[in-house]
Amino acid sequence: MKPHPYKDLPASSYWKRAVSTIEKHRLDPVIESKFRVNAAQRVSTAGSCFAQHISARLTKLGFNYFVPEDGGDLSESDRRARQYGVFSARYGNIYSTRQLVQLIKQCYGEREVSEPAWKRPDGRWVDSLRPQVEPDGYDSPEATRQARLEHLGYVRQAFENCELFIFTLGLTETWTCKADGTAFPIAPGVVAGAYDPQRDQFLS
Repeated sequence: MKPHPYKDLPASSYWKRAVSTIEKHRLDPVIESKFRVNAAQRVSTAGSCFAQHISARLTKLGFNYFVPEDGGDLSESDRRARQYGVFSARYGNIYSTRQLVQLIKQCYGEREVSEPAWKRPDGRWVDSLRPQVEPDGYDSPEATRQARLEHLGYVRQAFENCELFIFTLGLTETWTCKADGTAFPIAPGVVAGAYDPQRDQFLS
């Protein structure tokens, strides 16, 4: 047989050899892992709800899931209600790389937010970048700011002390503030705040 570019490829490169003629229970979609994670490595997560499932699975399997902001002094029901342990820190869902980059910059004092707090219909205030992590809300914009500063300290720990960082993207649109480009996890006005087409914009 004459040589050709496909001659020495493994069976996994061919549909017939790897899929269509293989018994269903023998089909393995994982050909070769580029890296492996061992149970001792500190793993941090962030991102969409898919990252929540990854963190839950890692914990169940006994991996070293790293959660610096763990709410350890609260009851288990309070921890769940306030989203402790859902991710490595209480940042709520982060759907885009734009959101993740702005979080990293905030951690190191490189970025401010023009709308740090949103007012809810009940008069309580929430963090505009994680409006659903604190069900009781806060008394004032200043209390919201102080809670965020404390949170950012835990986020730095999650970034700086993990050995593997898992980030999953979400399938949702991006809303930003026109003034400074801040990306929100949810459109203003849905949970708190107020939508203003002169101030807020839909990106994708």
